[in-house]
Amino acid sequence: MIREIPLSDVGLLNVADAAVELETAVRTVQKWILDGRLPVVIAGAGKRGVYLLRVADVTKFQPP
Repeated sequence: MIREIPLSDVGLLNVADAAVELETAVRTVQKWILDGRLPVVIAGAGKRGVYLLRVADVTKFQPP
């Protein structure tokens, strides 16, 4: 049996969860990532890659 562990339990958030934490739209978080304002870990390759953000980075981030 496979037991899933929430990303937040290992200190990571997906873009949608980061948007909720920052009280903004997913597209806004994506823009901040592309602008280099929020660092990410990319899991996977190519178009199937997923951006993951560290909880610590999201917590200390000050939106422009």
